Amino acid sequence: MTNTQFASLMPPTPKLIKYLVIISLVFGCLSGLFYSMLGVKLGISFIHIFTLSVPTLIKGFFWQPFTFLFMPIMEGSLSFYYLFSLCFDLYLLWFIGCKVHRHFGPKTTLKLFFIPSALGATIASFIGFMFHFSVPLVGLSFAMIPLITAYCFSHSDGKFNFSPMAAAQTRWLGLGLMILYLLQDLAGLNFTALIAHVLVLVISYFYMLYFHTLRSPFPFTQKLDNFILSKKRKPTSSKIIYLYDEEVRKEKTMDKTFNKIKNNEKLSVLDKFKLRRYRKRNKTN
Repeated sequence: MTNTQFASLMPPTPKLIKYLVIISLVFGCLSGLFYSMLGVKLGISFIHIFTLSVPTLIKGFFWQPFTFLFMPIMEGSLSFYYLFSLCFDLYLLWFIGCKVHRHFGPKTTLKLFFIPSALGATIASFIGFMFHFSVPLVGLSFAMIPLITAYCFSHSDGKFNFSPMAAAQTRWLGLGLMILYLLQDLAGLNFTALIAHVLVLVISYFYMLYFHTLRSPFPFTQKLDNFILSKKRKPTSSKIIYLYDEEVRKEKTMDKTFNKIKNNEKLSVLDKFKLRRYRKRNKTN
């Protein structure tokens, strides 16, 4: 197989994933550069400006709940081991991010990357600060957990082929990666990061379950899945959907709304809602 044929089999990398990888690469290289060269001469700590910590957050560093994700977990000079760990994180972001992006689209991928990690890490930072064991949080792992969770939920029965003779189910591979993050926190006695990873995992789980009604691929959460989905408010409980259902019972068709559009009449809120539901229903069919 030629390189051209192989490239044709590989789908193009989405722009969002390219930007996330490039930003992570730039932050990673600058972190190593400031640690090894510029930081000593200029007296600037690059990692303290962009990592997440409560004292700097209180001082007004409002960007930290988002920028700490792009910083490498290991601060060091531009050594081989530093660059190797950085490349591994970027490869994992590219591999998982592309699959999540193709299944959920750019908006959901962006929400998964930032929202659970920012919420979980910020709460964990304040918990650590209150109990006097807080340390700055840093690393792509906080953003990778929501992406891995989404990947496991959407590809629960999928398999990842390491070789023609070896394969692993997606859900167990994802679970192994998340456990690896937790063990890394325990090995370094970084309890703030441990709490943050657990909170991010919990938030990601409920996000996928509630907003995407996707059940967990793991058998030990099935009872909790059923309970949460049974308590979820049904769409027909809102007033506008109730009016829509009542109108459909009377009208049965979209003739009145179509006539208003044809005559250039002003559409009511209910007409717009009916039209949106009609288009969505026909699109899925």
